[in-house]
Amino acid sequence: MERCHLVRRSVEAPTLAGYCNDVGVTEGRDGAQLLGRVPLSADSRKEGVEVLLGCLEDDGSIVKTFAMPALADLALKDEHLYPALVPVIEGLTATGTPAMRARGRQLLRRLVTTP
Repeated sequence: MERCHLVRRSVEAPTLAGYCNDVGVTEGRDGAQLLGRVPLSADSRKEGVEVLLGCLEDDGSIVKTFAMPALADLALKDEHLYPALVPVIEGLTATGTPAMRARGRQLLRRLVTTP
């Protein structure tokens, strides 16, 4: 099974990789949960999106399910990311496991109703 890796390169904090190194998060669902919740700069948000999109390539559906809310959170925090991320969540909602479809419906309601 392939894992999604959060720390792609060694850089100094306060970048995303530096933050992940500082708190000891390196891969999997814990990292996916973290990315949507920590305050990130615009560059780090873009890096976080790349990491989360990589998580969607993981064999495990739980990692994908945990990546979905983080993508939604980043879409809400950055209007430039919103148009690219909503279709990703829509696609996962249409084709994913039952848990992914349920999570996707919740997230899409939140994305549509949040100004």
